Amino acid sequence: MVGDEYLLKICFLSLPDNLLTQSLHSYAGRIPDPFTKSLGVQIPTKQINMDNNNIKLILVDISTDPVFEGVKNPRFPNYIRGASAAVFAFSKSNNSFVESTIEYYHEFRKHIPDPTVPVAFIGLHDDDPETVTLQEGQSIAQELGADYFEMAATDLQALDRILRLLVKRVIALKTS
Repeated sequence: MVGDEYLLKICFLSLPDNLLTQSLHSYAGRIPDPFTKSLGVQIPTKQINMDNNNIKLILVDISTDPVFEGVKNPRFPNYIRGASAAVFAFSKSNNSFVESTIEYYHEFRKHIPDPTVPVAFIGLHDDDPETVTLQEGQSIAQELGADYFEMAATDLQALDRILRLLVKRVIALKTS
């Protein structure tokens, strides 16, 4: 049996900037090219199959836009328009990254207030000592009505699991 086809746009914002860029491109199976951009940002795509459904993921890495200077950028709504889901990732090594991520989240919800658009927060492990605990990350995500995950920025299997969970949520909402 052949299922349906879906085109899903997932927006990524990460702090520090470019933290997930390489992994998103590796996940999509392509090398980032700074000279090929649409709307000023890198947009890798990935075709996946799930439950007999063909799904094309558009992975909008807003963080790689060199002119993107925070949530006050007037172009921000253009980047997130039509998002099926959003991922807010932050390095666990600095509390200011978490605070800025929350600011991005609130700006996102200002433009996409629909609570059925799933959101995931990802605390990223890196080489620096961690100042944000698992419990703090979970608490913030729970307050904001989002899922919380932790992973290494280069863990493509964890990234795949997170994206598939978001995809399942989006499809469940579309078919209900």
